[in-house]
Amino acid sequence: MVYTFKITARNVVGFGAVSSEVAIRAASIPNAPAAPTTTINKDESVTISWDAPQNGGSEITSYTVKVQQSDGSTYSTESENCNMQAGGLLTV
Repeated sequence: MVYTFKITARNVVGFGAVSSEVAIRAASIPNAPAAPTTTINKDESVTISWDAPQNGGSEITSYTVKVQQSDGSTYSTESENCNMQAGGLLTV
């Protein structure tokens, strides 16, 4: 949520001019999702799913899914098979 503020000063004579406005977003980065769960689909694919974490006060708009490669240390971003949405689902 975005909040916008303006300030006006007042004395015994009356109100002065209104200040310029300032806007702030009352949100923070989302929490980390819990570990995903997996389902093997007839030895042909794996479905990975997860629950949306606390969003920090602003809607989560996408996810990035990283897949560990066979070298055991490199991760690549999976985007072809993932819907990248809340409560996401990835089948590879």
